Amino acid sequence: MQTLFQLTQKEYDALCKKYFPFAEHEKKLNECYEMIKKLQQEIDEIKACIKARDVSPAGHPHTPVMRVSSRHNKTSVKQQDTQSDAAPSEAMYENDLAVDIRDGGAVITKYTGMQKFKIIIPQRIRDHEVTAIGDDVFRNQRNLRIIVLPDSLREIGRNAFRGCTALNTVRFPDSLTKIGACAFESCLYLKSIDIPESVKEIGENAFKGCTALTDVTLPYGITVIPEGLFKNCTALENIVIPYDTTRISDEAFGYCTSLKEINIPKTVTSIGENAFCDCSALSELTVPSGVTEIGFGAFARCTSLTRITIRGIGTEIGFGAFDQCRDLTIYAPAESYAADFAVKNNIVLHII
Repeated sequence: MQTLFQLTQKEYDALCKKYFPFAEHEKKLNECYEMIKKLQQEIDEIKACIKARDVSPAGHPHTPVMRVSSRHNKTSVKQQDTQSDAAPSEAMYENDLAVDIRDGGAVITKYTGMQKFKIIIPQRIRDHEVTAIGDDVFRNQRNLRIIVLPDSLREIGRNAFRGCTALNTVRFPDSLTKIGACAFESCLYLKSIDIPESVKEIGENAFKGCTALTDVTLPYGITVIPEGLFKNCTALENIVIPYDTTRISDEAFGYCTSLKEINIPKTVTSIGENAFCDCSALSELTVPSGVTEIGFGAFARCTSLTRITIRGIGTEIGFGAFDQCRDLTIYAPAESYAADFAVKNNIVLHII
């Protein structure tokens, strides 16, 4: 009979698995424990960074920042002194953040760090305030859940957080003026956003495919709802459109299957192609008299839409604007384009 010392490693492992079935579970538990310890260390370091920033003296020209050691790839926090040399800090930042200085501000152009669940962007880099996040910087960081933006930030670039599928928390600072095209496209766990009044420009498809997004308030000053802005936001139920909006662009709310109510301001003059197509929960709507154009397929396949009031006399309606809206009644003035459209397309008409 063989002794344990005469067994091969493969035979020994098989024996352990047969007679000690919990050994493998213990190994997995130990691995989980080590992972938890590592996560706790990261959490403690982030808390230290936030605490150091919060207790900094009022008026201090430097905000405490997270320094990254390139040797061990670990983070540490240190309060910067106004008299200290900025050069070492610059080199450390460049391990994770590539930075350009433009117009007196620091623009983050690339993130080279490891996939993290939380990233805190400092307010100052190279003794300059961080004013912008460039194009594609955090694109496809699939583990990123929380991003902390600095109060100095003015611009978020194109595709900056596109494909950050786990991102669920973001707070926009009041300094922000621009959100680039596709900036948060396909952020699947982003549930709500509060866009500050300071934002005057939002790019097309900026929140396209944010399938967990439920409520949005757009700021005044956004006069054009960009193309595809909330396309495929299938959980979106409520949207407040600013009173000074003039155009709702193509597919702006297309395929928002949970959208129940939309209030179109009197300032709107144009509703683009497929702007509300496949909004299957939308039941009624009023189009103000200032609207001169309802685009091709604008309300196509809005299968719950039973009533739409079109107040304008000369509001032109594109082909297939109400395609497959089988129970629809159009309320419109006599001798209006909408009334004529209803008769020609066998849609129930009610004169107002």
